[in-house]
Amino acid sequence: MAGAIDLRRAGAPRARGVPAPPAPTLSMHAAFALAVMIGAALPGSALTQAREIPPGPFMAIARRDLRFGDVLPGIPETVRPGDLQSAGQFEIHGVPEGMVRIEFLLPDALVSAYGAVLPLEFGPSDGYADFSRGRPPRGLIFDPRTPLVAILGPNGRLTVRLGGTVLPARDQAGGKYVATIALTVFDLGS
Repeated sequence: MAGAIDLRRAGAPRARGVPAPPAPTLSMHAAFALAVMIGAALPGSALTQAREIPPGPFMAIARRDLRFGDVLPGIPETVRPGDLQSAGQFEIHGVPEGMVRIEFLLPDALVSAYGAVLPLEFGPSDGYADFSRGRPPRGLIFDPRTPLVAILGPNGRLTVRLGGTVLPARDQAGGKYVATIALTVFDLGS
C-alpha cells in the first residue's frame, strides 16, 4: 500500500521588515507494498499453503492505499479504518455467504532508503470489515493483529479497511519510507 507523509519544520526567526524565506520542508512519503495471498482449507485438515491462482471466482483485491497525509515531527498521526479517503481498503470476492479467514502480516515500522525508521502501530480497532457493500453498512470493527473469520455478504463481497498510527520522533528524518503489509485470505467454504 502506498501513502504520502510530509514532515515540516519551522523556519528560523527573522528580523523585522525582512521577507521570510520559504520554510524548509522535509518530505517523507510512506509506501506500503501489498501482498495478497489466497488459500483454501481442505476438509478435515489444517489450512493449506496460499496459492497464487485461486480456484473459481474467489479473489482478493487491494483497492486503496493507507495514507497518513501531512505529519509533523514528534506528533503521532492516526488514520481510522472509517476514514474513506485515507484508510487502506481491500475487497474480497467469492461465493455469497461464503466463509473466509483473513490474516494480516503488519510491519512495526516504515524504513527509508537511508535506514531511518518511522515506527508504525496497529491497534484493536484499526480494522473494519463491511459485509454489505451497500446501505446501511453491516460491519465489524476488529483487531488486524489477529485473524478474522467472516462470512461474505449476500453479494459475495467483503470490504476490509485498515487504519493505523505513525509515531514520528521529534528529530524524524525526512524522506521516502516504505513497508509491506501482507493480507492472506483463506476460503473456508460455505
